[in-house]
Amino acid sequence: MVIHSPGSAPDPSPVKVRCLAPKEFETKSPQQVTQPAYSVDQSVKISVLVITYNQERYIRQALEGALAQKTEFTYEIVVGEDCSTDRTRKICEEFADQYPGRICLLPSERNLGMHRNFRRTYASCQGKYIAMLEGDDFWTSPDKLQLQATLLDAHPDIAVSFHEVNRLDEQGRRRSGIWPNFSVPERTGLAEILQADYVPSCSMMVRRSAVPEIPEWFEELAMGDWPLLVLASLKGDLHFTLQPLATYRLHANGVWSSMDSLRVKRERLRLYLVLESHLPPACGTLIRSRRDEYIDAILNEASAYASSHSYRLGRALLFPYRIARQLLQWTNRRAEPQRDAPRLARSNGRSV
Repeated sequence: MVIHSPGSAPDPSPVKVRCLAPKEFETKSPQQVTQPAYSVDQSVKISVLVITYNQERYIRQALEGALAQKTEFTYEIVVGEDCSTDRTRKICEEFADQYPGRICLLPSERNLGMHRNFRRTYASCQGKYIAMLEGDDFWTSPDKLQLQATLLDAHPDIAVSFHEVNRLDEQGRRRSGIWPNFSVPERTGLAEILQADYVPSCSMMVRRSAVPEIPEWFEELAMGDWPLLVLASLKGDLHFTLQPLATYRLHANGVWSSMDSLRVKRERLRLYLVLESHLPPACGTLIRSRRDEYIDAILNEASAYASSHSYRLGRALLFPYRIARQLLQWTNRRAEPQRDAPRLARSNGRSV
């Protein structure tokens, strides 16, 4: 495996083996970052992408599960460590020292935030396929990478492979069993993934050619895996394996579990607004439908809050979303064909 360090100066850290992302991710604003064209190292089949921050309780188990994979090919583990304030970096350094030919550690001199850390780590991966693993989750099957790579090799029309996962609470107890806990077809596509995110992040393996790089607008969002799946689905199908090969951890510090229901709806609405700006126009109808559903859901929840708590606070919550709905309805009418033109023409005594 090639240890790569594009555009970076030597790191004075005592850790012997490092794989450094471009320094511009740390020194520039999101608008100034220009990612280099990605390159695939033909000797590396899969890059395991690990992002971590303040996860000293969990990161060891995540890395051990990645190292335990039994494969017929070479794979790298690229760890984006985001300047943790606990022992997370120290643990990652220990693993990088112990496995210099397998683990590439991306230390950060300052906290970049989840999405910029994800973007720079993704940019540093050299594999044909990228397997996602956050530092608080872990893989339970040593055959996971081999199974997914074999599938993607055999089906070039598949952009993403994913599978079932177990869910675990902070006390190490299984919670709510398997996820997804509802029926998911073996193959899905853009229409389905725009409706809902049913893909566990720690189960994803993405074909790199489907998403060569992560766009900067990811940094506007609270989630990263869902828009990544949407982008990948523009290039191919999503394939679901009905077998739990990993464990997703639920805890109070998780991105979603720390949000209340209104905040979750707001962040999902933000996702649809951003996607509408950046996806091809052909996706517009699907996106606008879901966008409007979330506006209505936010209005309903804020109305319920107003009736049960503070009327003034409830009206304050409602106001921006009422304005947004009116503006979006006006925009939708402008975008639609002028269906009323014949009727208006007839009313004026003209033919069309």
